[in-house]
Amino acid sequence: MNEVLTCLRTLKSQLPPCKVWFSTWKTDLPLDELRSEVDALIIVPEPTNVDTFFKARTQQMRQLPNETRGWASNVYKMFVGVEEIFKIAPLANDDIVIRARADVFFKCDPNHLQELLERAKTCYVSRSDRCDDWFGIGTYATIKNIWCWRNLTELETMMNKSWNTENVIYNKAVMYNIPIVKMDPTKVDICIMRSNMFKHYYP
Repeated sequence: MNEVLTCLRTLKSQLPPCKVWFSTWKTDLPLDELRSEVDALIIVPEPTNVDTFFKARTQQMRQLPNETRGWASNVYKMFVGVEEIFKIAPLANDDIVIRARADVFFKCDPNHLQELLERAKTCYVSRSDRCDDWFGIGTYATIKNIWCWRNLTELETMMNKSWNTENVIYNKAVMYNIPIVKMDPTKVDICIMRSNMFKHYYP
C-alpha cells in the first residue's frame, strides 16, 4: 500500500486539478487511506475460472510458455479492471485521461508533461512507440477505444494476433487509426515501484 500511495500521490502532484478513479479487486486489506486520495474507489470481485476458459479457446495460450504463468487470464483481468472505471466515469470524449497501473511511478519534466498532454488531444501517448500496458495518455474517446472491448470474442481475436500485452495495446491503437507518441525518456522517470520502494526499470 505504501508503494501504491507513493505512485498515486506523485502523479497527482503533477496534475492539479485532476480527478482520480481507482479500480481494484476486493481485498481484506484496509483501504481507508487509499480511499481518501481518490475521487472514486471501485472495488469488485476478482474474476475467477478465467484460465480454464482461455486455455480451451485462445490460440496464444497453446503456443507460448506464458500459458503456465496465466498470461491470457491476467490480460483479461487487467482490461476488466479498466472497464470498471468507464462504467462510472462518463466524461466528455475530448477530456484528457491518463491510464496508469497502480504501481507505476511517473515523474515528468513539467514542460514535457504539458507537451504530452497537448499531444494527447490527437494521439495516444505511451512510454514506447510500440506501446505498453503501464501508462498511457489520450482523450477519453481514445483511451476507451484502446482499453475497452465490445465483447470477449473481440479481446480473444486481438490476443491471438498479439505476442504480448504491449502488442495488444499497439494493435488496438492501429485498429482505430490512433497515432502513437513516445515520451522523451530523458525527461521522464517511469518505472514499476516494487516493495520497499525499489524502482524496477524496464527497457
